Parts: sequence; structure tokens; C-alpha cells
Amino acid sequence: MYLKSIIWVGIVGLMCTGVAGAQHKHKKLSPKPAASKPSPGKTAYPKEENKFVTVEEFVRAKRGAGSAVSVEGYEVIVFPTGDGGLHLSIVDSVDHVLSANDANAFAQGGCVGLVSGSAIKNHPRWSWGSGSMKKFAMYTGPGTATRELHDVVEKMRFTGWTTGGRATISVTKIEYMDANGDWKVL
Repeated sequence: MYLKSIIWVGIVGLMCTGVAGAQHKHKKLSPKPAASKPSPGKTAYPKEENKFVTVEEFVRAKRGAGSAVSVEGYEVIVFPTGDGGLHLSIVDSVDHVLSANDANAFAQGGCVGLVSGSAIKNHPRWSWGSGSMKKFAMYTGPGTATRELHDVVEKMRFTGWTTGGRATISVTKIEYMDANGDWKVL
């Protein structure tokens, strides 16, 4: 009986030592660093669920600020901003845009693309002065559509980061659809 007690004490002791040793072997996990918001110049690579084929899908998805997204649509209104950038009003269709009033009404239901002045310095073809962006815009004006530029425009795809505004993208990549239906980087 004395021998059985010693054996049990030894087994219990080994088990306690094993558990205690196992506890010391685990490393402490450091907390994950807070996710930083992407800088506007950083290229966005959207996940499949953030590649929107329509503006309406994007508006309804209500993605939080800092999400990488792409949105396909048409530039119904484009105008230069004070910092040398561009403000783009993007909509699903321009088939029923027949006047500046129509353009303003459609823009209210669409999304906004913001192209910063620094992005334009890195992509000179995006500038208002070069004429490239004018070629893709239906209307322009000081904040609203006041002057028609074109009655037919190409479909565009804008990639970038969502911002705090309603359905707003800080644009880092611009593509247009050519006559063959292929996407071309602007």
C-alpha cells in the first residue's frame, strides 16, 4: 500500500510538472497593430466582393472608409478642384441624360470619384488641362453641370480607396473601355 501511494504521488507530480512546463512554453501574444488607413497614393487591389460592375451596387454596399474598391460607370459631371485635382460624378448610365439638369439629377444618385492633385502629378494624362479627362466627361461646371462637353462617353472603371463620404472613392487607377470591350489603363 505504501508503494502504491508513492507511485500515485509520483504520477500526480509528473503531471503537474508537465502542465506547468507546458504553460511556460507558450509565448505571449502581442496585440495586433491597429490597421492604418491607406494613403491616397497607395495602389488599391480590391477583393472580388469589392469589384462593383454598377454604381448602384457600390452605393448600396456602403463600404467603410479605407476599403479597396473598383466601380464601373460613366463620368456624367467632371470639374477641377482647388487643389489641382478632379471631382468626378459617376453614374450607371447616361442614356437618359439630355441636359445639364438631367446630369445634376443623375449625379445625386451616383457615386463620387476624387482624384487628388498629387495623383495627377503622377499620372499627367488624368489632368484636366491635358484634355484626356475632358474626353470622357459629359458635362462640366463649377460644382454642377453647366456646360456640355460630349453627348456620348466611354464606360470607365475607377479603382481606389473608399473615403468617409457617401459612396466616395479616392481614385488611384483609371481605365476606359475601348471599342472592342477591352479595359485600357488611362
